[in-house]
Amino acid sequence: MSAGGYGTDPDQPGSYSQPGVPPPPPPYAQAGQYGQPVSPQYRYEYAVPMRRTNALAVAALSCGIGQVIAGPFAGVPAIILGAMSLKQIRESGEEGHAMAVVGLVLGIVGVVLFVLAIVGFAVFADWVVHSGTSTGGPATGTG
Repeated sequence: MSAGGYGTDPDQPGSYSQPGVPPPPPPYAQAGQYGQPVSPQYRYEYAVPMRRTNALAVAALSCGIGQVIAGPFAGVPAIILGAMSLKQIRESGEEGHAMAVVGLVLGIVGVVLFVLAIVGFAVFADWVVHSGTSTGGPATGTG
């Protein structure tokens, strides 16, 4: 074989390998900072603990959105579940604070709108019942 040519052994130092092929990795990890050895399998892998989302917050949000269909039958549970989940989140540090607040607010808004609709319907019904008995003109006072 020719010295330094393409026919040389690629594993020998100073020999040529095929173009575009990266060199093999070193057999052992390099020393870390301050001379400490670095383990190749645990070099940059850190387990990040995941915080759980509070289940009551998810239920409060679902009930708050669901009151579009179910009305106050879902609005009242949204208020109760939202308040309970906020207390649990404060104590346990779980995720879901925004979901609990949105569920609580949607529940309150939905129940208030339902009560206003009932009051408005009662006022309208009273107006319809009493508007049929008056003559519409001024009272003459003759009798």
